[in-house]
Amino acid sequence: MASKQVKKLLDVISELHPRKESKELSDVLEKQVDKLVEEKLNQLMEEDLKKMKAATSSQAEAEGTAKAASEGAPR
Repeated sequence: MASKQVKKLLDVISELHPRKESKELSDVLEKQVDKLVEEKLNQLMEEDLKKMKAATSSQAEAEGTAKAASEGAPR
Protein backbone atom coordinates (compact mmCIF):
# COMPACT_ATOMS: atom_id res chain seq x y z
CA MET A 1 0.00 0.00 0.00
CA ALA A 2 2.64 2.52 1.04
CA SER A 3 4.85 1.67 -1.94
CA LYS A 4 1.99 2.53 -4.32
CA GLN A 5 1.62 5.92 -2.65
CA VAL A 6 5.35 6.54 -2.87
CA LYS A 7 5.43 5.57 -6.55
CA LYS A 8 2.48 7.84 -7.32
CA LEU A 9 4.18 10.75 -5.56
CA LEU A 10 7.36 10.11 -7.53
CA ASP A 11 5.41 10.12 -10.79
CA VAL A 12 3.67 13.40 -9.96
CA ILE A 13 6.94 14.99 -8.84
CA SER A 14 8.62 14.07 -12.12
CA GLU A 15 5.70 15.54 -14.08
CA LEU A 16 5.81 18.81 -12.15
CA HIS A 17 9.56 19.26 -12.20
CA PRO A 18 11.01 22.01 -12.08
CA ARG A 19 7.98 23.88 -10.74
CA LYS A 20 7.59 24.90 -7.10
CA GLU A 21 4.98 22.20 -6.57
CA SER A 22 7.60 19.60 -7.41
CA LYS A 23 9.77 20.77 -4.51
CA GLU A 24 6.80 20.78 -2.14
CA LEU A 25 5.81 17.26 -3.14
CA SER A 26 9.42 16.14 -2.82
CA ASP A 27 9.35 17.37 0.77
CA VAL A 28 6.11 15.46 1.39
CA LEU A 29 7.64 12.33 -0.13
CA GLU A 30 10.75 12.65 2.01
CA LYS A 31 8.67 12.96 5.19
CA GLN A 32 6.52 10.00 4.18
CA VAL A 33 9.54 7.82 3.47
CA ASP A 34 11.13 8.86 6.78
CA LYS A 35 7.93 7.88 8.58
CA LEU A 36 7.79 4.50 6.83
CA VAL A 37 11.42 3.79 7.67
CA GLU A 38 10.89 4.76 11.31
CA GLU A 39 7.81 2.54 11.55
CA LYS A 40 9.69 -0.41 10.07
CA LEU A 41 12.66 0.10 12.40
CA ASN A 42 10.33 0.26 15.41
CA GLN A 43 8.62 -2.93 14.27
CA LEU A 44 11.96 -4.73 13.91
CA MET A 45 13.12 -3.50 17.32
CA GLU A 46 9.89 -4.70 18.95
CA GLU A 47 10.30 -8.13 17.34
CA ASP A 48 13.89 -8.36 18.58
CA LEU A 49 12.83 -7.30 22.07
CA LYS A 50 10.13 -9.99 22.15
CA LYS A 51 12.66 -12.61 21.03
CA MET A 52 15.15 -11.49 23.68
CA LYS A 53 12.48 -11.61 26.41
CA ALA A 54 11.39 -15.07 25.29
CA ALA A 55 14.98 -16.32 25.26
CA THR A 56 15.67 -14.81 28.68
CA SER A 57 12.55 -16.29 30.26
CA SER A 58 13.17 -19.74 28.78
CA GLN A 59 16.79 -19.59 29.95
CA ALA A 60 15.70 -18.57 33.47
CA GLU A 61 13.12 -21.35 33.47
CA ALA A 62 15.76 -23.91 32.43
CA GLU A 63 18.14 -22.68 35.14
CA GLY A 64 15.37 -22.87 37.74
CA THR A 65 14.51 -26.43 36.70
CA ALA A 66 18.17 -27.47 36.83
CA LYS A 67 18.61 -25.89 40.27
CA ALA A 68 15.48 -27.58 41.61
CA ALA A 69 16.65 -30.93 40.25
CA SER A 70 20.10 -30.55 41.79
CA GLU A 71 18.65 -29.58 45.17
CA GLY A 72 16.38 -32.61 45.16
CA ALA A 73 19.10 -35.05 44.10
CA PRO A 74 20.60 -37.29 46.82
CA ARG A 75 24.14 -36.48 47.88
